[in-house]
Amino acid sequence: MTDREIPEQYLDGYAHILAEVSATGRRLTRDEIASRRAPGEQAAEAGFGLRALVNAHLSAARAAWPHTPDSADSTLAAVQQVIDTFAEGYEHAQRLAVRQEEASRREFIERSQVACSFEPRQRAPGSVRVPSLPTPS
Repeated sequence: MTDREIPEQYLDGYAHILAEVSATGRRLTRDEIASRRAPGEQAAEAGFGLRALVNAHLSAARAAWPHTPDSADSTLAAVQQVIDTFAEGYEHAQRLAVRQEEASRREFIERSQVACSFEPRQRAPGSVRVPSLPTPS
């Protein structure tokens, strides 16, 4: 699904965070970090590819890049934190999806085993006993 354009909802607030961090030189706050994790999970659940999402974040960073020379280090640090946190949310959603698939698979196997676990001498309702063939001598 990398051909689809990434909706703006996954980048909401990102340019504002970059502008504040580059102006002050500070690192991201816990709230800012948390605000980027949820969109990562949502993007994974929506089926967007991580590569396309990272590219969208980098493009947004270039568009919002501050024009002061002293802010490059803090801006790049913020970009790194945001992408790392976004990817963390993305990976979390993917792990949950895999766990759900595994649980469904185990449940299916358990149900199949229960359905097939009757005594060999018992016949299933409606079944017909087939006589054994004599062995050639």
